[in-house]
Amino acid sequence: MTTTAQTVKDLIENALAYVQDQRVLRHIRDLLVEPYVVDLGWDYGELKQTYPCWILTDKEKDPFGLAYCEFGFGPKKSWGLTQYNCGKKEFGRMGADFCWYTLFMGAYFESQLVKDLDIWRIFKGKTNSTTSPISEEGSWDNTWKKIMELRKQDPAHIYNCGHTIAYRPPER
Repeated sequence: MTTTAQTVKDLIENALAYVQDQRVLRHIRDLLVEPYVVDLGWDYGELKQTYPCWILTDKEKDPFGLAYCEFGFGPKKSWGLTQYNCGKKEFGRMGADFCWYTLFMGAYFESQLVKDLDIWRIFKGKTNSTTSPISEEGSWDNTWKKIMELRKQDPAHIYNCGHTIAYRPPER
């Protein structure tokens, strides 16, 4: 099957069908551009090797954007955060494996693009796998400021920043 811009848009729409939060949906739709292909450098193969990747966001001031690629880390992890200079259209690298995700929403929530939303909460726990939200939603910067204060005051607990926005398909 040949991937087209419409194919990529359909994949994104399928992912967005599970998101109920209107702030997040509005934010994503405002960020998305008509998908277009660029060749991004692949650091894990031959010298100067590139793969065609679909660019999904094109924010002037943010050098990291969302992309879709069936090569490299795809098809298993086909949604990625790529580094490029949007203003000059000088595209760079696909990046490291930890910048690629199995879900579109996973890549979105790990991007710098989502910092604009006031969806961030403080999570507290004894280990990273057993944290629970302890705050109301707030801005990225204010939430992190409070987390840093809590970490100083209470080093026996783990404090992290996260959100409670549901975006995964229901388990069957």
